[in-house]
Amino acid sequence: MHAELARLQMGPHGLVEIAHFDTLDGLYDCAWSEENENILVSSCGDGSVKVWDLALPAQANPLRSLKEHSHEVRDSQWGLNIDAMCFSSTLSCKLA
Repeated sequence: MHAELARLQMGPHGLVEIAHFDTLDGLYDCAWSEENENILVSSCGDGSVKVWDLALPAQANPLRSLKEHSHEVRDSQWGLNIDAMCFSSTLSCKLA
C-alpha cells in the first residue's frame, strides 16, 4: 500500500499544497503538536508512529519512525498535560 501525507493551506484560489511526503504504508491518523505548528505524528499501517517536521524538505522526513506496535496503529494523540509525550493505540490492544 502507498500513502501520502500532505499539508494544505487555503489560498485565494482554493487549497494549495505546501508540503508533500510519501510513505510505504497507509496512514490512519495524525495529530499536530500544540507546541510547534510544523510537528505532527502519524499512525501508520506498518505498526509505526512517525514524527514529521513539515518545515523541513521531504528528504529530511520523517524525523523518527517509532516501531512500537505489531499491528497497524489506528490512533495517535499528544499528551494533554505533557506536550512532548505522544500516545498511540492499535487493534492489538496495546497502548504505547
